[in-house]
Amino acid sequence: MLTTALAESPAPARSDWNPPQEGRPEIDMPEMKIETRFGPISVDADRLVDVQGGLLGFPGRRKFALAPIPDERLDRFMLLQSIEDSALSFIVVPLAADAGLVEAADIAEVCATTGTDEQDALIVLIVTVRKAEGGIRMTANLRAPVVVDTRRLVARQCIFSNSRYPIQQAL
Repeated sequence: MLTTALAESPAPARSDWNPPQEGRPEIDMPEMKIETRFGPISVDADRLVDVQGGLLGFPGRRKFALAPIPDERLDRFMLLQSIEDSALSFIVVPLAADAGLVEAADIAEVCATTGTDEQDALIVLIVTVRKAEGGIRMTANLRAPVVVDTRRLVARQCIFSNSRYPIQQAL
C-alpha cells in the first residue's frame, strides 16, 4: 500500500523530476532568468510546466517553473514560479512516500483524474507562511495538491473528494 507524507529531505533536484530526453528533438534551449521574491532563478525553457486550468484563484496563469528556492534554509521546499507573472509564485513541498498523511486510494484517484501514471507523478502541496506569535507558522494544503506529470510536463491542481484532509496541515 502506497502511503505519502510531507518530504523530510531536500526537494528533488530539477533533473530528478524531468522526463527522459528519449524521443525529444535535440534543441539547445537557453536558460531563462526570472526574478523572484527569493532572488533570481534560472530555469530551462524546455522544462516549463503547463498547469492545465491554472491554479485555484489564478485560472489565466498556466506556465510555471518548478525550481529549488535559492535559500539554503528552505532546501526542503520548492518554488512554483509563474513564467507569465514574476510576482506570482508559490512555495510548495513535495510529498514523500512513507508517513501516511494521504491515503493511497486518494493518490491513485488524482493520478487517474489527471491522466498521470503514478510513477510519473510528483505531488506537491502549496505552503502558506503566516506571522504568528513568536515567529512564523507554516501550513500545507493537503486537500488541494498539485499533481505534476514529470513525463509530459503538465500539472493540475486537484481537490480530494475525501474531505478529511485539512487545508492547513501544520509543518
